[in-house]
Amino acid sequence: MRQALSKLFSTYEKILAQHPLKVQSLQTAILLGAGDVIAQAFVERDQKGYDIYRTLRFTLIGSAMGPSLYLWYSILERVVGKDTSSRGQKITTFRFRKPLIKVVLDQVIVAPIFLTVLITCNNILEGKSIEDLKLRMKEDYPDILIANYKLWPAVQIINFSFVPLQYRVLFIQTIALIWNTYLAWRLNLNNTSIKQ
Repeated sequence: MRQALSKLFSTYEKILAQHPLKVQSLQTAILLGAGDVIAQAFVERDQKGYDIYRTLRFTLIGSAMGPSLYLWYSILERVVGKDTSSRGQKITTFRFRKPLIKVVLDQVIVAPIFLTVLITCNNILEGKSIEDLKLRMKEDYPDILIANYKLWPAVQIINFSFVPLQYRVLFIQTIALIWNTYLAWRLNLNNTSIKQ
């Protein structure tokens, strides 16, 4: 079993090195779609029946978000620089200076944009109006952004401090399975109150 997992991971690394944007797109699409499946199956529990089109919407949005996240992490790495501390070094404030800068930039710049794009794309793919989008942004966006700030700064400090650049999107999307479940549930919570 261990050998099979090792071989699988080696294959993943090889494909990731050859096609980073395609891999990031595919894995983010799968994990965002999976978050919606979990939301529908376990959180909402047959309130409306399973909606395959909703899962496809989230999967499509994820396919576009993966490469964007990968490019963002690459930009952060170039602008802020790599954390050059060694693995054996004591944990100090200095060791976390660059990761903290990356977290602040990520949460101030990308988090609000990412959530706005996600809500807007979901609204468009649902065929909703601009008025519906304005209502959704007014009702859902502040709560989702606050929830984001409760989870992601801590996750990102780990990501930027310990995870190699090529695995950051995978790490984030693995953690994001729970977040994606929340987003899928939250973005569909008020669907019955918004005019179809």
